[in-house]
Amino acid sequence: MRTKIIIFGLVFLLILVCVVGLTDNKSVVLRMGIWDLTEDNPIHTRAEIWIRGFGSWYLKRALSEGESAKKFGKYPVGVKQKFFFYPESRKGKELIISFMMTEDMNPNGSVRDTLWISFYDEEVEVSGVPITAATGKSELKFKRKKISEDTIVYITKTGKKYHRSSCSYLRRSKISVSLKDACARGYTPCSRCSPPRCK
Repeated sequence: MRTKIIIFGLVFLLILVCVVGLTDNKSVVLRMGIWDLTEDNPIHTRAEIWIRGFGSWYLKRALSEGESAKKFGKYPVGVKQKFFFYPESRKGKELIISFMMTEDMNPNGSVRDTLWISFYDEEVEVSGVPITAATGKSELKFKRKKISEDTIVYITKTGKKYHRSSCSYLRRSKISVSLKDACARGYTPCSRCSPPRCK
């Protein structure tokens, strides 16, 4: 009987050590930030980050609401993770980006450890410590959809703005024109859908 109690106690102690060991692993909050450095080719209104377990973060909407950075959940140190990035909406290309949290990061997420997404007219750049830790590169660059004078935008029968195809202002009428033609006729970009700007 005494042997059984000792064995039971040792098994219980072993299980306790294993559970504490598994739950004691350090984890770090992922912090993402956005930079809008565009001039003629604005961020698409449906540009999106999707992270399993946290859902979608629409970047243009976030910026318009004054949210240029966001904290997501905690991730274990030293384990590669991924998120899905749609720079030109889900109708455009899907980018699968790897990131990894490191031992020296602030557990609550800090500016120094932020994963940055920077939009330029011709490319988008993903950078920061979590990217370097996962890929060995300081930044990942991806080409954006090029804007030319032949790019198609849309106008309405009565308005003075031009729009992207998906704009809600196009419910009643939708007339396709080239960007060059829209600009020559004095149309200005819609503030809701942020189409390419006139050069």
